[in-house]
Amino acid sequence: MEYQRLLEKSLRLGYKHLSVIDFFHRLEAGKISKGGRYFIHRHDIDTDIRTAKKMFSIEKALGIKATYYFRLSTLDYALMKEISEYGSEASYHFEELASYCKMNHIKSKKEALENLDEIKSIFKNNVAMIEKESSIKIQSVASHGDFVNRELDIINNVVTNDLSLRRGLG
Repeated sequence: MEYQRLLEKSLRLGYKHLSVIDFFHRLEAGKISKGGRYFIHRHDIDTDIRTAKKMFSIEKALGIKATYYFRLSTLDYALMKEISEYGSEASYHFEELASYCKMNHIKSKKEALENLDEIKSIFKNNVAMIEKESSIKIQSVASHGDFVNRELDIINNVVTNDLSLRRGLG
């Protein structure tokens, strides 16, 4: 498989493989060396659980840690738990703003922002539900892009720009 060959070559070239959260923690601690070779793994599981399982299997065989971001539509709690227990990161690929706008037929950025408190509440509830069902503490999240975001000229990250929300979620 091409992915396995890529990882094997990067290991031979001396790259340090890290999940998103591991890289963040090292960066915060000042443990990222200038000139160091880092391969940060972020897998957005938009639709294909089968491929995610194959990639995870390859990474485990090579001793590599990665981050897997699952959408509500692709949540696989057993896989997420396995990823987490291995030492990789299983987390949330969120899209509450786009989903809310689609469900409520919102057609303007202004109207979307007027509903931001409700959208944040939905996000908070979804994170809590994922943590409960997976028994995993969510440490990082990644915004999923949608055509609605482009049409409204607003990205889902407007939800997570709220520092008090992030602190409240830990």
